[in-house]
Amino acid sequence: MATLCGKVVILLLVGICFLLVEILPANGQKFEFKHSFKRPFYLGRGGTIPFWEYGGSTVVSEDFVRLTPAMQSRAGWLWNTLPLDLKNWEVLVEFEIGGGGKRGADGLALWYAAEPKQEGIVFGSKNMWKGLGVFFDTFDNDGQGDNPKIVVMLNDGTKSYDAWSDGGPDAVASCQHDFREKQTKVKLNYKAGVLQLLIESYNSWVVCATVEAQLPTGYYFGLSAATGELTDNHDVFSFTTYNLDTLQKLSSGLQPMRPSPVPVVTPALINPPVTEERNEPEKNDQQQQEPEQQQQTNQQQQETNSNPQPSTQPQQQTQVVATVDLNPILNRLSDLANDQRRLSEAIKRLEEMGSRQSQNNAQDQNGMMAEAFEKLLNTVTDIKDTSNKRYEQIANNIADLKAQMQREREAFNREVLMQIQTINKAVASVHAGVETAKNEQRTLQEELVSNKQEIATTIERNTSFSTWMYVLFFQACFAAVFVWWRKTTNEEKKWV
Repeated sequence: MATLCGKVVILLLVGICFLLVEILPANGQKFEFKHSFKRPFYLGRGGTIPFWEYGGSTVVSEDFVRLTPAMQSRAGWLWNTLPLDLKNWEVLVEFEIGGGGKRGADGLALWYAAEPKQEGIVFGSKNMWKGLGVFFDTFDNDGQGDNPKIVVMLNDGTKSYDAWSDGGPDAVASCQHDFREKQTKVKLNYKAGVLQLLIESYNSWVVCATVEAQLPTGYYFGLSAATGELTDNHDVFSFTTYNLDTLQKLSSGLQPMRPSPVPVVTPALINPPVTEERNEPEKNDQQQQEPEQQQQTNQQQQETNSNPQPSTQPQQQTQVVATVDLNPILNRLSDLANDQRRLSEAIKRLEEMGSRQSQNNAQDQNGMMAEAFEKLLNTVTDIKDTSNKRYEQIANNIADLKAQMQREREAFNREVLMQIQTINKAVASVHAGVETAKNEQRTLQEELVSNKQEIATTIERNTSFSTWMYVLFFQACFAAVFVWWRKTTNEEKKWV
């Protein structure tokens, strides 16, 4: 009997541990995917990130989000499309600012504001906002030599950010850290009205600022950046949000449990109804034992109430983390433990009463309980194996899809390259034809000039010869006429 009860208790503890291992995340925080993104990005239609919207000079790729390129007078933004409904949260951002040379500008801003997607002059976003602004300022406007600089500012919609003094007196906290030309991780933690900003330095977290603040729910997370005469690339690699409300709920739900009073259990509670064939001596023995059982049970209740079961977890030092509300599960497990304890008490009383039939029924019920726990563990194991197989299948499908996209991209690039080469060849051929036509035109012009000179010389030569021919012709005609006239005149004189 004791061995069987011990096995049931062990199975119960194993089931609780297994459920906690399956439910609780490794880092003790619940990941809020609707308020997060991290590489590699699974882009939607039009190259968008799910639950995020961007504009300005922002460009989204598979590995990072570039808010601004290293070009002058650019501004870009990226905002979450869903409001945050968490009272306690933590944000982890990984980014890199650089590429603009020895000096860069202007910087990057992390927002938790009431009005998203408002372009303006404060690092590419709206001035006089309502909410929280954390500015990673790379340009030393006030000439104090303390940039790169991180500035924290809370605004109720009436304060104006003074860029010429790098935040000025309205900044509630600031710290100096060289975050240019390197990948930087920052953590923004808000819990119980305390805002803490940490930055990673040499694989450890360093506190930059701790501020008391009352940040309401329903605001939006966002990022923005801007450049001026000096430039920088402003790239963001990940933005992950974690839910800290679950920790508070679980801590308040896991109070030290006190055992409930054990009710009086009679054989009628766990056995089938006794038939009328029972003889009178057995009835008399039962009637005599019932007052003793009642007295023993009352004594156990008094001892239990005077000596409550110690808490398994201290109230002040308990630090339990989960991703879901475990109160229903823990209450159910507590009920099962109480039922187990009541069942054990009933079995002990039945042993004292000498009722083998009741004992066997209780043992059968206990065995059924153990079998149910085994089935539960087997079911959970099967679910876990099935989930792992599905996750592996999804991962393989994603890997195959990425490989197919890579192959299609390479094929497309090859085709485009071949078309570009063909176009280059055609352009080169046209250029060669143009050069040939130019050479032929030049040759033709030279031939025309030469022919022109020859024609002029020939015309000039032919013009002199013709003139002399005309003179000789007229002289011959004159001589012929003169001869004819003399002849006619002589004949007339003879007749006279």
